Amino acid sequence: MGLPCPGSTGKNESGSIEKDLPEGLITHKEVFNDNMFEILYTNADGLPNKLHELKLLIQSHKNRPKIVAVTEIKHKNKWNVLNSELQIDGYHLYTNDLGKMGRGVAVYVSTDNDCNQIYVESIFKDFVIIELRYGLEEKLIFGNFYRSPNSTTESDEELRTLISLICSRFTCTKVFVGDFNFTHIGWATFSKITNSCTVCNKFVDIL
Repeated sequence: MGLPCPGSTGKNESGSIEKDLPEGLITHKEVFNDNMFEILYTNADGLPNKLHELKLLIQSHKNRPKIVAVTEIKHKNKWNVLNSELQIDGYHLYTNDLGKMGRGVAVYVSTDNDCNQIYVESIFKDFVIIELRYGLEEKLIFGNFYRSPNSTTESDEELRTLISLICSRFTCTKVFVGDFNFTHIGWATFSKITNSCTVCNKFVDIL
């Protein structure tokens, strides 16, 4: 039996840039290709009361992020969130079904970019997939995922199946972000920290 893989340590192991904001909002910035295609990711743990902070952060960037990805949209004690509460000027908003169970995920894409949401049938629900077109007919598949630290074996298998399906269906460049809550994975190198965590090992194998 593999070791359980509880919640995230909170340590940034991806090599991205961290910035602490009031009320615990932490973002990670990645620069994609040579055109300063910036992507911001954060776990909000309740976005509505931190939306103003996120807007200020976006405005503070010299190069406004093309994509802003957020996980845990809904607070643990407030499950009713409307898309109208989460709008940011200059961005298209894409979410999973916030009316269902789960903490909710969102992807903001700059209105300067041509994109659309890709719907993939899956039992796993906390994800959003975007197809974005940029440059000279180039395409990017962007995925934002949230895996609960209390995830079941069945849910973990559905997540792996979902990512495998996306990778096989689309041959263009793909970028995946999210809060996967796998503490036994070395995210900087996508390596296994221990061989005892079976679910972590299986997840690394599909990366």
